[in-house]
Parts: sequence; C-alpha cells; structure tokens
Amino acid sequence: MEASPKELPVQSRYKLLTGLVVPRPIAWVSSLLADGVANLAPFSYFSIVGHAPMAISISVTGRKPDGTPKDTGQNLMPVDQGGRGEFVVNLVSEHQAEAMARTARPMPTSASEFELAGLDMAPARLVNAPRVAGALAALECKTLSVIAVGSSRLIVAEVVHLAVNDTVIDARHRIDFSKLAAIGRMAGSQYTRTTDRFELADEGYFPAAGMAR
Repeated sequence: MEASPKELPVQSRYKLLTGLVVPRPIAWVSSLLADGVANLAPFSYFSIVGHAPMAISISVTGRKPDGTPKDTGQNLMPVDQGGRGEFVVNLVSEHQAEAMARTARPMPTSASEFELAGLDMAPARLVNAPRVAGALAALECKTLSVIAVGSSRLIVAEVVHLAVNDTVIDARHRIDFSKLAAIGRMAGSQYTRTTDRFELADEGYFPAAGMAR
C-alpha cells in the first residue's frame, strides 16, 4: 500500500495510525471539572516529553458524540483558558483493565466515571485532582502548554509528583515490570500485556551517561 493521508477518509487514517503505532501506553487521566465533579478517562495518545524536567504529553482528539468538547480536554486547559491546568496520570495495570475500559464510555458532564466503574478515589499530594485508588503508579501533573493540531489538543505537562507503590520499585528506582503488569492499547478492542519481554545489549549504543543531561 502507498497512500497520501490527505486522500484517505478520516476513519481510515485512524485505523492505520492506531494499528501501526503499537503498543501504546495508556494514560488513565483523572481531573476535576469546574464544579468539582471528578472525571476519569483513558487516553492512548500518551508519551514522554522529557526528564529534565519530567514532562509528558497527552493528545485529546475529537469531541463527545453530542458534539461538545471532551471533559478531560477542557479540564486540562490552563486556568486562564477555563480549565484546571492540573491532573493525574494513573498507570493502568492488568487488575484494573476492565474498570479502565468502562471509563472510556461517553457520559454527561455532571456524572463521574469513578462512580460508573465503582472506583475509589485517593487524594493527590500536589494537585487537586484525585488519584485512582489501587493504581500502582500515578503521575501528578500541571499543564505547561496546549497545542492545537487540527481537531486535537496536544497537552504538554510537567510531572510535579510521583506516587509509585513500593511493591513495584526498588531502592535504585528501577521498576519491576512483572509486578507493575502494565497493559498497552493496540487497535479496536485489543490490548496487550507487558509480560513477554526480551533484552538487547544496547548500552554501547545508548550510553547511560547521556541520561544525566
């Protein structure tokens, strides 16, 4: 296949990107609406931006089925643009996969996905948005910038606090992937586990010293 994206229907572009850019980590984003209602939604357009400072990015695409903006996209906007400008990225482990999928369902702004999925909230340390109780890792974030890309909003945020369960991390800050049991998004209703791994002796290509910059 050879094709120009401009010549493809939007749905085909979506299928190709989500089918080829795999697996994708899932940011289970908890945030607060202006009236204080707790919102929770998963996003697989999620990545690292940098580590000095620690920063991540999330892309919020499209709108709700009724044509209104997605609650998460609005909540993550800076305060001067009508949002809260802060949120939590909860990492999704296998034991919460079903609950995560439930929170992807479009809901009225007045409803909370925490209640829909039967999830408890836990207080964050430095942001007002709650964490997902039981999540093995959470990144508390504050929005740095929002970039409009067509109908999408690319949100770049600084990680201001980390909460990692002691059972999945050691004294050298290395994560035990088997215990974290993170899952990734493929396409459609397909997900992947992170239990099948292999190692490469790549230190010579990517010197550890470079990480200090």
